[in-house]
Amino acid sequence: ILSTSGTTGTPRRALHSHAGLLLNAGAVATEMIGLGADDVQLGALPLAHSFGMSAVLNASLLAGAAVVLTRRPDVAAIERLLAAGEVTVVQAVPTLFARLADASSAPWPRVRTCVVSGAPLPHGLPERIHRRFGGRLLERYGMTEVSPLTVREVPPGGGEPGDVGTPMRGVVVRVAGGGDEGELEVAAPSMFLGYDGDEGATAEVLRDGLMRTGDLGRVGAGGRVTVTGRIKEVIVRGGNNVAAREVERLLETHPAVAEAAVLGMPDPELGEEVAAALVLRPRAPGDVVAELERLCSDELASYKRPRLWHVLDSLPRTSSGKVRKGELRELLGGRDGRDG
Repeated sequence: ILSTSGTTGTPRRALHSHAGLLLNAGAVATEMIGLGADDVQLGALPLAHSFGMSAVLNASLLAGAAVVLTRRPDVAAIERLLAAGEVTVVQAVPTLFARLADASSAPWPRVRTCVVSGAPLPHGLPERIHRRFGGRLLERYGMTEVSPLTVREVPPGGGEPGDVGTPMRGVVVRVAGGGDEGELEVAAPSMFLGYDGDEGATAEVLRDGLMRTGDLGRVGAGGRVTVTGRIKEVIVRGGNNVAAREVERLLETHPAVAEAAVLGMPDPELGEEVAAALVLRPRAPGDVVAELERLCSDELASYKRPRLWHVLDSLPRTSSGKVRKGELRELLGGRDGRDG
């Protein structure tokens, strides 16, 4: 049983078979990374979560590879391991990669593959990661209930926004209802069995052998998958739908923005107002919020632009690196709308 992240609600207990977990780890060890007995994986992910348990620990056991475990994601300690050449494969969430990229410019001499997953890859981060090593940077798409689903090799420029690559062997990804864009539904050999003790929740997402992911996206030529947002993160402002991820991607292009989260806040007239929560880089010059307002004015339709701005020291995140938007909404509820 593995708990989901619960970023938009209460975490659920996903029930897996041993065979499903074995297939998950096998796909990572062979098709995705090609792990061997000479490899050493960084073990900085929580082992109680699917990414850390299946992609790091179980995949390494299958391949006969080693794992260097850390008690917590200590950036300085991890940086020393990488710079000393003690690790060949790094799998981590974007937040950890960003902090490592900020910590030092020293090369990672033995790292041959980096895999990022767990949250969308922010603008500019791929280039910063590529500067540290000469191997492959991969982005994988999956979730606690079923993973891995797709994978892509990420160029220094990052590639197309929302691109998560092509399905792995035995995986089906399609748009529910057959439209050009909509909710993605998936099937894979590693599919979970259901939510423990919650038949209603299971019936909501498992239909005819496929799982409704809650992700919005499209499937293009050759099966290439683009994720455009989350159904629960669509903000309805005055009857207009705003994809939070579209606004977040734009904010992340500003060099002073380290992290950005966009969400809807209750509004008595419009239903929801667009709010942006920001973590800025140290010593960010000028009035960053004013610059972001001008950027949004140039690039976004009026109804998509954030009217509420909050600069925070950090964003509330799960142990797997995802922003807890429910908790963030509560945190911002008692704040002025422009505290930057």
